[in-house]
Amino acid sequence: MIVQGAILPHAPLLSVPPGGPEWEPVTRVTAAIRRLNVAAPALVILSPHGPHTGVYARGSASLRGFGLSEPRFNAPVNHVLAVELANAWGQRLLDDELDHGIVVPLTLTDARAMVVAATIAEDTDPSTAIEQGRAFARALGAIHAPVVFVASANTGAALSERAPLGHNAEAVDADRRLVEWLTTGEGDADSVLVDVAESGGSCGAGPLAAFGDLFPGRASVQAYESPFGVGYLVATAA
Repeated sequence: MIVQGAILPHAPLLSVPPGGPEWEPVTRVTAAIRRLNVAAPALVILSPHGPHTGVYARGSASLRGFGLSEPRFNAPVNHVLAVELANAWGQRLLDDELDHGIVVPLTLTDARAMVVAATIAEDTDPSTAIEQGRAFARALGAIHAPVVFVASANTGAALSERAPLGHNAEAVDADRRLVEWLTTGEGDADSVLVDVAESGGSCGAGPLAAFGDLFPGRASVQAYESPFGVGYLVATAA
């Protein structure tokens, strides 16, 4: 039983201490994430950055590979729910460390719930990722335990001249259509998600597809910033 949902960004940059006025949009995003109230004993999070597609069997990881010196991360895992979700999704349990699409949102929230961390392989093409995200939504929807679902996703990466992919007007429009689809349900879901991935370079097609299926047109935007040309969207739904 899904009692609440959220879309949270996962850029490791969000874990870096603020460094001046240009970081004010980042601060607004992290503040919105920390306001998230997890109203269930378990938090289920879906990332698009896994080494393989599946459900993590353990909750340990580190962001040291991104140059961050924080201590190792260890999340309390609901193993029973992890196995149930993996079976319902038709994917395997992974013995890998958590990827940054899991770690960043969890380290930025004040949630103290047990965690079930799932992921879609990073090299999955957008159309397949959308299918896997929808299959994940169906599997999660069949779970009877009360959970909060988090879709881990950055939006476009071509939203300004400072963006990793440079500025692309089509990416800006795709982000606008994405937010409209998430909040109103208007627009063709596949077209929106593919355009955000292909025009904007977003990694989040799978998790966003899952969120859209579970909370159609019900997202409420809590923050949306693109200070470095990458879209950081914080949204909630109930």
